[in-house]
Amino acid sequence: MTPDVCIYHANCDDGFAAAYAVWKRFGDAVEYVPCQYGQDTPDVTGKDVLIVDFSFKKDVMNEIADAAKRVIVLDHHKTAEAELEGFMKLECAGGPFEKRYADRMMSGVGVCFDMEKSGCRLAWEYCFGNEPMPDWFAAVEDRDLWRFDLRGTKEICIAIRSMPRDFELWDMFTAERLANEGVAIRRYVDMIVSNICDTAFEEDVAGHRVPVAACSYDFVSEVAHELLNRNPEAPFAACVVRTYDGVTYSLRSMDDRMDVSEIAKDNGGGGHRNAAGFRVAA
Repeated sequence: MTPDVCIYHANCDDGFAAAYAVWKRFGDAVEYVPCQYGQDTPDVTGKDVLIVDFSFKKDVMNEIADAAKRVIVLDHHKTAEAELEGFMKLECAGGPFEKRYADRMMSGVGVCFDMEKSGCRLAWEYCFGNEPMPDWFAAVEDRDLWRFDLRGTKEICIAIRSMPRDFELWDMFTAERLANEGVAIRRYVDMIVSNICDTAFEEDVAGHRVPVAACSYDFVSEVAHELLNRNPEAPFAACVVRTYDGVTYSLRSMDDRMDVSEIAKDNGGGGHRNAAGFRVAA
């Protein structure tokens, strides 16, 4: 299935890397649409739709399924698992995934779900099967799953976030170049994160008194995790991103603290156990 539309997770390196994998395979023939929880869905009437590193609530997914020709969803967020229950399950392993499954689907929704993989890995496997991924994909996955098992992950990902989200620019990335550039950028980001955390305050979020800081999407993970370190008794930490049309709450936790995916889900959002978010419209 060559998609007409690719919907991907907005304001997320993993989401844009997933969209990049689709672009690398299908190019500019596809319309690329960033989306986040609480945002209106694009018009997909009669179109083949590929959703990467993201999914919608079940009622919205049913509406999309009714309007679209075919829909493939590649996701790994914990909250998506229940919402995608009942749709056709597709194996994620092997490849190319596109040729194994999508071309056989005449209609409906097919789902590939795997919490052990990042969105960009799932998208790459969909498009290219077992072909080697770009070397910097491993760092994006390592950070998105918050493992940090690989050397240079923080530097590579900070360097990526210093760049515009442009497919042709990202096509020139190499892990070595990004790691080298990221060393100095990381020092600066660490200082900014510390300064933002110094301005944090306590606020009730979903009925819990937690440390909160206001910042841009670029720093939410680092800031929220630093707040967790500074507030070991807090059930979780939150960052708020205010825009003209509402407020996004980005929540972060640890394995021995609250499951923030449940809080996000209860408020119309989603995500992982220790990293989730939701949006409140203005």
